[in-house]
Amino acid sequence: MKLFFLLLTLWTLPLSAAAGNRPTIAVLEYRAGVAELPDLADRLVELLRSKSNSDVLSPQDCRRMMGAGLDARVSECKEDIPCFARLGKKLGASEILVIRMTEFGTVLININRILVAKQKTAGTVDLDIKLGGQLTKLQIYQLLRKIYPEESFRRFGTLHITSNQKGATVKLDARTVGQTPIEPLKLDAPRKYSIQLQKPGFVPFQATVDLVPNSRMRLDAQLSPVGAAPSGVWYKRWWVITLAAGVVLAAGGTIWYLNQP
Repeated sequence: MKLFFLLLTLWTLPLSAAAGNRPTIAVLEYRAGVAELPDLADRLVELLRSKSNSDVLSPQDCRRMMGAGLDARVSECKEDIPCFARLGKKLGASEILVIRMTEFGTVLININRILVAKQKTAGTVDLDIKLGGQLTKLQIYQLLRKIYPEESFRRFGTLHITSNQKGATVKLDARTVGQTPIEPLKLDAPRKYSIQLQKPGFVPFQATVDLVPNSRMRLDAQLSPVGAAPSGVWYKRWWVITLAAGVVLAAGGTIWYLNQP
């Protein structure tokens, strides 16, 4: 049995560290004595974190950062947009999402999206629900979609393809995207992508990767000269690499594959 290898150097980084331009949303809540829907802010934060391309600070995160007096400050701001913008600046947020809840026979909910730098409202939505009523996950998501543009809910990952050979044609899902060396690709995620590298005189490289949101993946494709390996073995197969968000797979290492006898 001869040994051939496919070198795959893989790692993930938070996309915010790689791109540096993800918006940060600080979620603040003012209840005016309302006990209904106690988990509304938490569920809204969970949806933003899972569906949007933003970093999100929960009300609890904000309290830890600014201390126990934050709730009083939120109450003092009331409907003063610049006041909320100043809080956002102290929190290091680019946006403030204020959830106001009052009760007058029904529960009145107002969600206001405030741009910190511009000190202005970018979107607001109101909802009136009966006492004891609940909001479904879909309803909360629909509320968010009313105040955020479509692109806020597009999530991305970064795929960095490198190779030991310059001038190799790189194809992504059969579409040519350039030649090596190639700049990192910002791609929709989560999504599975097929990757091919081809260069005359070398065995074609093929792989399939599952790109997860808010991550950075590197794929180092080592091309072997034609004749260096028997035909019909490992390099004609599709290798599937699944990488979970926040998990390092073979960090700084090598994955070796043995060809079959």
